[in-house]
Amino acid sequence: MFSLEARISKIIEPIRGDLDEKPNGDSDNSIIKPYSDMTRDEKVERIRSLAVEGLLCAQIAERLNCNYLDVYNVASRNGIQLKKTKRGRKKWSENISTILNAKKICTLAEQGMTRREIAEKLDLSYDALVYMARKHEIRVRREQELSLSIHAERESRIRSGLKQVELARLWGVTKQAVWNAIKSYGLYEEWKQAKKSEKDKRVQVGNLSDMINSIAGELVVTINHGAYLRTGDGQWAEKMAFAYLQRHRHSSNSFSKLVEVYSAYKIARDNGKRVSLTDFQELTGIHFTNVGNILRDSSLEPLVRGRPKRKPVSKEKKDTLKRVAVEGTQLSAADVAYFLDVPEFVALKNLKAYGAMFSGGCRSKIGIRGSRSGRQLTYRVASEIYEAIDIGFSVEEAAYLADSCVGVVQHALVQRRQIAGEIAETLRILYPKRRSRKPYLST
Repeated sequence: MFSLEARISKIIEPIRGDLDEKPNGDSDNSIIKPYSDMTRDEKVERIRSLAVEGLLCAQIAERLNCNYLDVYNVASRNGIQLKKTKRGRKKWSENISTILNAKKICTLAEQGMTRREIAEKLDLSYDALVYMARKHEIRVRREQELSLSIHAERESRIRSGLKQVELARLWGVTKQAVWNAIKSYGLYEEWKQAKKSEKDKRVQVGNLSDMINSIAGELVVTINHGAYLRTGDGQWAEKMAFAYLQRHRHSSNSFSKLVEVYSAYKIARDNGKRVSLTDFQELTGIHFTNVGNILRDSSLEPLVRGRPKRKPVSKEKKDTLKRVAVEGTQLSAADVAYFLDVPEFVALKNLKAYGAMFSGGCRSKIGIRGSRSGRQLTYRVASEIYEAIDIGFSVEEAAYLADSCVGVVQHALVQRRQIAGEIAETLRILYPKRRSRKPYLST
């Protein structure tokens, strides 16, 4: 077929001869003046004389001990023709290591290895391997050279009308590769028609499924209606649940859940118990807001009227909030409410009323803006972390106790000097008689 050894020797010999050549130059390497001390005319004459001797630009720069660009600029401005290298830049294919790799490629190709296998073995890119194989006329097996059975299987898949995404997932290739395969097999029109018919089948199946669901829904309504007619006075909860579903056919509440709500309501009303909506949520698993909507829709009076009485805030705590607003703090209203043990809205209302100024409203984040899980580092969380660490818990345990993550705990520990100082300063304002400088309230 060809003689690779002959081609290798033919390419290497000129390179080896070029390596043995030595640049021509003056027998006398001594220079009268350094290049930096020469005048402009002396530089031009010296470069012209060396160019006439046949030296390259790089050789002249080396001879004069100056920069390559200095020689090039002087020559171009004064019309001096510099000798150009015969080969110029060596071609990539003429590199000695490339020639040796070509011989290895030939050997591995004869062993039956594919292009990607050879590229991985020789630590070459796929494109470099293909170029070298074509340059040296080496036949290397491709990965796409599939068997006839695989071709037949792919053609049947295309004729079945599957989508490009589905074919790509089956074959483990990209959508573009699937498109190229469809075009190469000449099955585009057939695939297009099959895909359209497959879509029509899916639409018919979807319509049939909707019809079945509708019939099943009507059947359930009929069954519930029959159960409703058979119920007596003792099955008031079932009647109320059925009536609710009749009014709200698309409700997400199941019949059994509604029966639990109405049963719990009837038992509590008959026994004279005061059951709140939150208690209904614990009994039935339905959110208290949804329970309230169900009872209101059924014209049932709530068993607990009005809101529970709030515990009034003492005058001492209001004076403390005023003192915090006057002296200032880096903590947010939520953090102050936590340390003072008052509701957050009370702290926020009083601090704003007394003219407290916060950076950006309420500064609730320190350093970390949050993580993927949404956890943030606030002064309250930092205080809980410091308390857990001082007690002796590990970082992971402190993260669990503070309902945070390890990254937030580590950041809080790194910034402890600053954050703990700000917490301790605010605690001093909240509790003037407190002597401890710890960033948490000791129990």
